[in-house]
Amino acid sequence: MNYIVLDLEWNQAANKKNRYAKILPFEIIEIGAVKLNDGFQIIDTFQEVIRPVVYPKIHHISREVTGFTSADLQQGGHFPEVLKRFLTWCSSSEYRFCTWGPLDLTELQRNMNYYKIPLFPSPLFFYDIQEVFSIINGESANRRSLEYAVEFYEIEKKKDFHRALSDAYYTALIMAAMGAEKILPNDTVDTYQQPAGPDDEIYMRYDTHSRYISRTFPSRHEVMENSEVLSTRCCICDRRLRKKLRWFSDNSKNYYCLAFCKNHGYQSGKIHIKKNDKERYYAIKELTMTDSEGAAALYEKRVDYTKKHRTKRRQKASAAK
Repeated sequence: MNYIVLDLEWNQAANKKNRYAKILPFEIIEIGAVKLNDGFQIIDTFQEVIRPVVYPKIHHISREVTGFTSADLQQGGHFPEVLKRFLTWCSSSEYRFCTWGPLDLTELQRNMNYYKIPLFPSPLFFYDIQEVFSIINGESANRRSLEYAVEFYEIEKKKDFHRALSDAYYTALIMAAMGAEKILPNDTVDTYQQPAGPDDEIYMRYDTHSRYISRTFPSRHEVMENSEVLSTRCCICDRRLRKKLRWFSDNSKNYYCLAFCKNHGYQSGKIHIKKNDKERYYAIKELTMTDSEGAAALYEKRVDYTKKHRTKRRQKASAAK
């Protein structure tokens, strides 16, 4: 098994009124990757610049971050051709993608879809090294920057950040510093392609948490009416749990609950509702081991939500008089 450590740089529309902004919010302008063997040793690299056609003028943010100019990008290759060379380079043997953060494979597939290039087989499992870094350092709610992790492991900064190959290179060195025993049990799944039906829904269990990806629904309301979405099972023993706090929301996208397993204690639940490119909705649900302090924090969040909700209702009632 090889590991393809992938990083992308992308351009974007000058403003949200651009007719392509919803279809292709980010157009890839550079692919960089490092190939690792099963011992996490670097065995090859890949880097190519891509000539943008949807947003030919580079956005000022992309220019500031990457250092690219519009003239630089005009020397790049056409996306379908570059992608073909990249995937050929990847497929010399069985491989799995690794990225710093959850976005690269989603945006890669969105760009593939725009050019009507067949997508990767689904589900697409990969290693989000940023997430793994957070998990093994006990701060799963925090997403640290690549540069932070480089400094954490005292890796020498030989290359500039925010270029695709450089960032892939640093991610590869971080993986070597972490070690396979910490990374390999913590794979995840890209959600650009969602499960087609109930039999395809995804269940993943880890040492201290579990993750579930639902099929899609026509509305948020229907997502939150589905019994499987609302169910709570112990992330360790899979026992159905009694909820101490039923699902509640502090905004339109996230829902929280508190459950209890008599063998493994408190577990906090979170449902994040997302909308796909076809205007359908799906849920990513996680249950995570917590302690009495974490349980108390959820109770407090619930009380705060109730207070805010009551205040809004009073304000609406007063305004209607």
